[in-house]
Order: sequence, then C-alpha cells, then structure tokens
Amino acid sequence: MKILTILLGRIGDMILLTPFFELIKKKYPESQIEVIASRHNYIILKNNPNISKIHIYDKKILHTLQLLSYLRLNQFDYYIDPKDHFSHESAIFAKIVRAKTKIGYNKPNSQNFDVAIEDISKHSKLHFVQRLWLPLENLEISLPEQPMKPILFEDVNSSKYVEEYILKLEQSKPIICCNISASKENKMLTTAKWIEFLKEFIKESDFNYVLTFEPKHKILADEIKHSLPKIQLFSSRNLMDVISLVKQSYLVITPDTSLVHIAAAFNKPIIAFHSGIMETYVWFRPLSDVNSTIFAEEGVDDLSSIDAKRILDEFNKMLIILQKE
Repeated sequence: MKILTILLGRIGDMILLTPFFELIKKKYPESQIEVIASRHNYIILKNNPNISKIHIYDKKILHTLQLLSYLRLNQFDYYIDPKDHFSHESAIFAKIVRAKTKIGYNKPNSQNFDVAIEDISKHSKLHFVQRLWLPLENLEISLPEQPMKPILFEDVNSSKYVEEYILKLEQSKPIICCNISASKENKMLTTAKWIEFLKEFIKESDFNYVLTFEPKHKILADEIKHSLPKIQLFSSRNLMDVISLVKQSYLVITPDTSLVHIAAAFNKPIIAFHSGIMETYVWFRPLSDVNSTIFAEEGVDDLSSIDAKRILDEFNKMLIILQKE
C-alpha cells in the first residue's frame, strides 16, 4: 500500500502528526508512507523510520516543478490531507496527485477529495492530534480514545552535540530547560519577567538552569544572562539540537509553542504559559503526564497578566510533585 500525506506550515502541527504514521504502520506494516512537508517542518520527520520518503515543498520554481512531475508520474493508493479547514495549496495538490482515494477537506461546492473531512466546528473539543487522526478511520484503523503523545527520533549529530554541552555544566545536577522564544511576541514573556522569577529559581541550587532561544532572540537571552550569570545559554544550531536537549531535561518551562509538544514526546514534566484564549488550549494542551499551565487573564491574547509570583508558586508545586515521584 502506498500512502501520500501532506502537512505544510507550523512545526508544532507536524510534531503532533507523528502518531498518525505510527498508527498506519501498526495496521499496515508493509505500507510505504511518503510525506509532502514544508521547508520549515520537514526536519521533524528526518529520522522517522515510519516514513519512506519526504518531499520538501519550498516554493522554488525548479523544485516545485520536479515535485509536481513526481506526483503525476506515481500512483498512490491513498492521498491524505488531514487538515480540517480549507487551504489553497492543498486544493492544488489534490488536483495533481494521482491516487485511488483522496481524503481531505472540501470547501463548499468543491469535490477535490473523494472522502471529505468535516470542518473544524465539528471537532472543536478534540485535541489537535486527534483531529489529525480522523482520516485514518477510512483506512479501517481503530483510533485511540485519548490523544497519543508525539513520537520523535533524535538526530545522532544533535545527540552528540548536547552530550558535549552537558559535560560543561555542573555534573550530577538535572537540567531545567527554560525556553524564552515563541512564534509571536504576544506569546512571549518579557525579559524583565524572566529575570524576576529566574532570580528566585536559581536560589534552588540543585539544578542547571539552561536557557533556549531562537537566534532572533539572542539579544534577549544575553540580557538575562547578564543579569543572572548562573543561567546557562544553549545555542542550538537547529531544532534537532533543541529536541535532544529537551530529552535530557528534568523539567521544561516554556510559552505555548512547539516545545510543549517536544516535551510530550519524551514525557517530560512541563510548566507552560498560555494566553487567556481557552479554545486554543483545548486544541494544543500539553500531553506530558506531569504538566501545569499558567494562564493569562481570561480572554486576553497575550501573557502580560502572568506575574512572577504565580510562576514561582507553580515551580515550587511542580518540584514537590516531582520529588514525590
């Protein structure tokens, strides 16, 4: 059985799609799964043994023509676009791909897909990972009642990079990974707020406090390091480095971003910061067994109302829970 699926866009969405491939392989061990991914999220699948081939859609003319040619020359049993909302790119690919059965979202008065996925309003209470599974019912795959954790595979080079980094830290002290970055500024805490509560955190001297950040936020990380010299900075070369660091961490503290789902893949305890928009929390809530979310004021789409005392209180509660375990 040859299956082609597509998911362009956010890294977090691709992380949450990973159980999708596991479910297919358990039901059809001999299946060949190919994926069309974006240049931003393909790295998540790079080491996934369930994937036969990854096609990177980077919108460059030559690469796009090569991809379209491949899709026209090859026949698939299933073409699956798991999104439950309309996408122009999805509609175009659906017309081009040759497959016996095409599963995806049809906008009104459109029949790009043979089997239509219901729109988001029908599944607004489901975790996003469960919504991504829904097309698999058409492959006679029984879906778990509860959302599965993401399934990530380390990169060997990144694993070695992190091992060498850890050797420079205080040995025998667990790592608390603090991520300051998020996709949008309104999803981030201010530098001043990080400094305020981390100053209290580092009084707990039994840990290595490691700060992760996107390259564009290096100046913010340097500001925190300047105020709190005991904080360690982790300069990642790519997302796979961050994945390896999270795997080695004792606790992850982060805004609502892809690190929430990376932590879940390794079942790492997590404290997450979330806006006051509860709808998105339902869709993307943490899946780690031990997790806590600190919310902004209800209805507020930023983190400005989260104060340092609440974070410190939650941190202390989390340490008590982890010590009991």
